[in-house]
Amino acid sequence: MKDINFGWQKGLVFWQADIGKDRYILDFLRGFAAILVYLSHADQDKIINNSLLVAMKGPLGCHLFFVISGYLIWRSVSRNFGKKPQMEIGKYVINRATRILPLYWINILFCLTLLPLLKSTYAPSAGIVEIARHLTFTQSFDPSVARAINPVLWTLGHEGVFYVIAPLLYITVRKHTAILLLASWLLSAYASSHSIPVVQQFLMIFNLFASGIFMAEKKVILAPWISVLLMLVGLLLLNYAPSQYFFNSVSLISVGFFTLPHTLLNFLPRIRNFLDKSNFLGITWVGMISYSLYIWHYLLINIFSGYQLPQLWRSYQNNDLLCAVLFTSVVMIISYMSYLLIEKPSMTTLKEQLLNRISKQNAMRSP
Repeated sequence: MKDINFGWQKGLVFWQADIGKDRYILDFLRGFAAILVYLSHADQDKIINNSLLVAMKGPLGCHLFFVISGYLIWRSVSRNFGKKPQMEIGKYVINRATRILPLYWINILFCLTLLPLLKSTYAPSAGIVEIARHLTFTQSFDPSVARAINPVLWTLGHEGVFYVIAPLLYITVRKHTAILLLASWLLSAYASSHSIPVVQQFLMIFNLFASGIFMAEKKVILAPWISVLLMLVGLLLLNYAPSQYFFNSVSLISVGFFTLPHTLLNFLPRIRNFLDKSNFLGITWVGMISYSLYIWHYLLINIFSGYQLPQLWRSYQNNDLLCAVLFTSVVMIISYMSYLLIEKPSMTTLKEQLLNRISKQNAMRSP
């Protein structure tokens, strides 16, 4: 492991550190979040029998993704906008579009054309309204539409909205991210217990984006005891608070967990060295393909269940572990192929071509 100076300045609540420099930790967090969501859906269909974190693992994975997105998108906005935001909006749009849209569109096309032809236990219910909502990333504003094509795409609706408002937030409240953070948590608590048309769910999870924004802008992380405290408070609320505060409880746990691995592992250099060499036991590799894994896994679970392949695998020596290993291996291979054939080319070749076109246009406009 390279000796990176993270500039620890230890306060009671926050420590100064830029975890954006630690790509292993960020990939680990993405991989961990994707695995939680995958296990949640696989467990529901009894493809992988597990009791890990019970019903909390799916929401925890999604919420952790939102914190990561808040952190990384804010850093992206900061890099792309620089001192002249009006000149850099094209680069920001290209970066986001080439990262998300190609795989997103291909997945929607697959759901609308090929999935109905397969023996899947899930069938999309998509008319003109549902398709239009998904293409404009507004599916999450209507609960009856949010899960109509591919149930996991509801989170990308919120991500898309955040991508749009992030530059506006950067221009208007960059110097006041602490106020934004406090306001977002208050709004989340209010939205959890009150009916708000259209934007209720987004307000319930915007505090996760705002938490990532604050840590990215201030280059701070939570002190380890604060991380543990947030996670404990979240667990207590899960058990004793009214059910409408479930999202708030999981939010506390996900924010607490976000910086804890980075903090602890930098105090344990030998363990960190081992984890770096092993790609964090393979979880950072999962983080690399996490978008493909996230977007395909639910469909694969239902396709395999429709053809009763898990039952066939499990019947071999009545081995649940064999079923879990075989199915997970197939899902990971398909996700990796999706990454190689769709994600990577769009993030490199397509992105470079579009950025070059923007640069040429800007050069032509220059006096």
